[in-house]
Amino acid sequence: MNGEVAPEAFTGKIVLVGATSAILQDVHPTPFATQGSMPGIEIHANVLETLLQGIPLVPVPGSLNVLLTLLAGILAVWLTNRLRPLAAMGALGGLALGFGLLAFLAFVKGRLVMDVVAVPLALVVGYGATVVEKFIHEQRQKAALMQLFSKHVSPEVADAIWQQRDQFMAGGRLRSQKMIVTVLFTDLKGFTSISERMDTPALMDFINAYMEVMANLVMKHRGAVDDFFGDAIKANFGVPFPRTTEAEIQQDAANAVDCALDMESELKRMNISWKEQGLPMLGMRVGIFTGEVTAGCLGSAQRMKFTTIGDTVNTAARLESFEKDSEELADSPCRVLIGELTLRYIGEGYQVHRFGDLTLKGKEKKVPVYRVLGRQAPVTVGSGSEQAIL
Repeated sequence: MNGEVAPEAFTGKIVLVGATSAILQDVHPTPFATQGSMPGIEIHANVLETLLQGIPLVPVPGSLNVLLTLLAGILAVWLTNRLRPLAAMGALGGLALGFGLLAFLAFVKGRLVMDVVAVPLALVVGYGATVVEKFIHEQRQKAALMQLFSKHVSPEVADAIWQQRDQFMAGGRLRSQKMIVTVLFTDLKGFTSISERMDTPALMDFINAYMEVMANLVMKHRGAVDDFFGDAIKANFGVPFPRTTEAEIQQDAANAVDCALDMESELKRMNISWKEQGLPMLGMRVGIFTGEVTAGCLGSAQRMKFTTIGDTVNTAARLESFEKDSEELADSPCRVLIGELTLRYIGEGYQVHRFGDLTLKGKEKKVPVYRVLGRQAPVTVGSGSEQAIL
C-alpha cells in the first residue's frame, strides 16, 4: 500500500494480514505451537495451507473409538480378575500410557485425531468396578465362611481357614473332600429328670450354660463343634484342613480323648453345683471313632453348615449310644468309648481297658471297643536329686 513492496511479489499469492505481537493478545493455544500458543493470523495461514495442500486432520471413525473403548473395558476387567490389585493397576497404567503414545504418533505422523479420553477412562472404570466387585464378593465369601466356622473353632483356626480359602471354596461353597478325622459324640444321661423339674426359660439357661462349657473345651482342644441336638454334641477333630501325616492324625485322636476327659472333669464340677441346687446329678456318654469321612457343606444356600458324613461318623454315634439305658454310669459320671484305630493313634498315655467286641446298630461285624478311664499317671524312678519322671 505504501509502495515499499513491488506488486509483482503478490502475484498468484494469497496474502493474510494480521498482528503477531503477543501484546495485542491475539494468540491462542494449538497442538502445533512450539511455545504453547500461536497468533491468530498464523492459525488462519495453517488452515489455508491445509486446504490448499489437501492434507487435513482426519478424525478416526466413531465406530473405531467405540470398539477401542469396549476392548479397553474388557481388558481392564480381565487383567484385574487375574492379577493382584497393584499389579493390575501397573499393567493398566502402562496400557493407558501406551495408548496415549499411539494417539500422539497417529496425530503427528498420520494426521489422525483419536479420542484420547474414552479409552483411559474405560481402563479406570473397568479396574475400579472390578476391584469393588471383588471386594464385595470376598466379603460375602468371608462372611459365609466365618458363619460356618467362627462360632465352632478357635479364632486362630477361623483366620487360617480364611487365609487359605482357595483350598476350600468352589462356586461359593466349600469343596467336599475325603479326610481322616476323629469324631466325638456326647450325650447326657438323666437330663430328662432335670427337664421335668424346670420351667422352659430355666431349662434353656441350664442347657445353654452346659453347652457353652463343653463347646469351649472342644475349641480349646483344637476341635470343631459340628452340631448341637438336644443335650447332645457332635465335634470333629481334624477339620477343615486335611491331615497329611500320621503325627497329625495321632494328635487329633489324642485331642479328642483329652477333650472327653476334660469334659468329665467339668461335669463332676457341675454335678456338685447342681446337687447344691437340689437337682439330680447327670452322667455323660462319649463315643469317639477315627477314620475316613467326607467333609463339606450340607444344606441350602440360605442355611448351610460344614459337617462330616460317613461310616466313621455313624460308628462314633453308635459308641456313644451303646446301651444308653444301662446303669453303667453309677460309678462314674462319664463313659468314654473309643474304637480300635483311635486306640492305636493315642498311644500309651491313657488308662484303657477292653470294653469288648460289640455288635453296633447298622454293623454286620463286631467292633472292638475300648473304654478310656483317664490319663496314665507319670511314673517316678529313683530318689532325691536323681528322680526321673517317665
